[in-house]
Amino acid sequence: MKRRVLVLTEQARTSFVAQLRKAGLADREENILVVSRFDLPPMRWPALVEAIAADAVRFGAHVLMVDTFSAFAGLSGDMENNAGDAQQALEPLQRAAATQHLAVLLTRHERKSGGDVGDSARGSTATGGGVDIILALRRVKGLRPTVRKLEALSRFDETPGELLIEWTEAGYVVVDPEQGKREQAAARSAEHRQQVLDALRPDRAGALTVQELADATGLCRTKVQTVAKALVDEGVARRYQADEPKRPFRYHRTDPTCHDDVSERATTARDSTTADANGHAATRDVGGGTPQSPHHHVSRVAVPVGEDSTTARHHVRRPPVRNGHDVEHSEICECDGCLPPADTLTRERLHGGRHA
Repeated sequence: MKRRVLVLTEQARTSFVAQLRKAGLADREENILVVSRFDLPPMRWPALVEAIAADAVRFGAHVLMVDTFSAFAGLSGDMENNAGDAQQALEPLQRAAATQHLAVLLTRHERKSGGDVGDSARGSTATGGGVDIILALRRVKGLRPTVRKLEALSRFDETPGELLIEWTEAGYVVVDPEQGKREQAAARSAEHRQQVLDALRPDRAGALTVQELADATGLCRTKVQTVAKALVDEGVARRYQADEPKRPFRYHRTDPTCHDDVSERATTARDSTTADANGHAATRDVGGGTPQSPHHHVSRVAVPVGEDSTTARHHVRRPPVRNGHDVEHSEICECDGCLPPADTLTRERLHGGRHA
């Protein structure tokens, strides 16, 4: 059953009606009586409420909406924040609701600082104390733009404290709160991923540790570590560990123009590496020969089995043991974007040098 509403608005009638049509309420205009402040003669607030309430009864309205309360009640400047002025302005509406059996809906703008539903509106909290139900309609970060959170503070037990609602072609519908939580979690994860990805630099020389990424993004270390690992697994980031013992991993973005990065992603996708009897990835020298274990202490080109050695000339396998400490097996690229010119030791390794 459609209820009739009288809307007292500070907007011009034409712009308000245009908003009704935009909201899909064009077919309900016969149930909505719009009274603009520009349609009214100068009147004191109590007399205006009395006249508007009488019009609402004649129209058969069940709801009287005042948009906005402070504009029509003349609450400007310090008066809006004064409890006595707020209570005096509210009294005519309370009387109209009681005598004319109207549901009176007042709209107030929210403070920039926000807050709880009971005290987030501009003006004195005395206004909230003089009504039966306070509602706050807000956007929800991470959810679809058509979804809103409706929070309530009510004197009636039947009023739910919080609802997620979505505007559809059929009107507002209630959204499953668990679905809303899942969508918010997914949106937060996507946001964190983008933050870490934006903080990563495109070259090895600018690679960052987890702590440095946490400082750059404002995220906690645990979150950064989780996101960084996922980016490495996706192939959009790489990590390496310095030769010195107990050095933290450093991360940088992969470069699609870098032969090393492209080859590594392709190798991972093909899953073409083999393993020796001990479960270590097998490599072979550029000059050919049989697969050798990565534990061999000779710098050599690490070519995935089945790949032409000429397409992997930049790949180098680091010795896994250095000064008695395990070092992560990692590959480095000779191109200028990945290898700092000052890294002479690595260049020496690229040209067949040895290092104990």
